[in-house]
Amino acid sequence: MADRSNFWKMVDRTKPSKLRVFAESELQDCQDYFLEIQSDSTLPPNEIITASERLTLIRSEINLRHGDAKHGQTQRLARWAIGVGIVSIALAIISGVAQRLANKPTQKSWPAAIETPAVATPTVPTATPQLSPAPTVRRLRDYVSAFVLAGLDPHVPAEVNFFADRVRYYDQGVIDREKVREDLQRYAARWPERRFWLAGDITVEPQNGNRVRVTFPLRYELRKGAKHSSGKVDKILVLEPAGDDLQIVAVSERKAE
Repeated sequence: MADRSNFWKMVDRTKPSKLRVFAESELQDCQDYFLEIQSDSTLPPNEIITASERLTLIRSEINLRHGDAKHGQTQRLARWAIGVGIVSIALAIISGVAQRLANKPTQKSWPAAIETPAVATPTVPTATPQLSPAPTVRRLRDYVSAFVLAGLDPHVPAEVNFFADRVRYYDQGVIDREKVREDLQRYAARWPERRFWLAGDITVEPQNGNRVRVTFPLRYELRKGAKHSSGKVDKILVLEPAGDDLQIVAVSERKAE
């Protein structure tokens, strides 16, 4: 049975910003740990929710790695096929030229009016580089789940890492990431006890360029001593690729209907 005394250490160890450096065997060990923890009927509700969210995050990382591996294999096969095609074309050209030279008459027997024919150099088509595929709905949902999970982390940097250097931030206009950090720190101080969870499906809308707009219902419970607040909002993120990952370039929310 998994050791419950290490639960919060494991939660801290599996922050979104740390999972990328894990070997796949380590990810599997962490997944097994949270699966065992989740099956413990004596676990407090907040730990059950946290274990479930960590499982979602870990499974997302595993799926992304498998997806990247398949994508890389496809690209290697495509490059190999293009290479074979180019070599085949070159061999066919060489063979055709050789046969033509072998069958042509000697220079003495050529009529004076016939000039030496020019051999046209065929153009070998080059491979057109493929654009990175648009993120799937499943990948976007996993990203949103990881973002929501980061909001539970008492250490603000976990959530800050999801944002781009410049962000259209709620009604504050465009601000830099340091301003985002300061705002999240004020929020964490105001509500040190926080719970967030997805309350339904995400909606994806393509935007200009390679950006996507993701809208999702979010429930929350906030507490500081005797003060308490709860409710539901529709959170809206605009995402764009950042290398192999995504980053938030705009965030807003509205009251859920």
